[in-house]
Amino acid sequence: MIKFITGLKKNEFKLFPEKKYASVTLSCIENNRNIDLDMLNNLLKRRYNCIIDQGYGKIRGKTFRISNMGDETDDTISNLLNNLDSILHAMN
Repeated sequence: MIKFITGLKKNEFKLFPEKKYASVTLSCIENNRNIDLDMLNNLLKRRYNCIIDQGYGKIRGKTFRISNMGDETDDTISNLLNNLDSILHAMN
């Protein structure tokens, strides 16, 4: 989880809930950079065959979610964060 938080901070994102309410199975991240999440997700899918959840309800577009459960490992999460990093640099 520490690697995950470090990876988010590297791209200037932060967790949406207060730390005491954060889940260990699903991370909700604030879209404080106002990234076009549709474009981000399309690029993630096309280039790396992975996706993120774009939030839901009133916070759709203002947040995105990344699963930390199931088959996910430190390596798969690191891979996703590296993919995000690459795409975010390309979008700037």
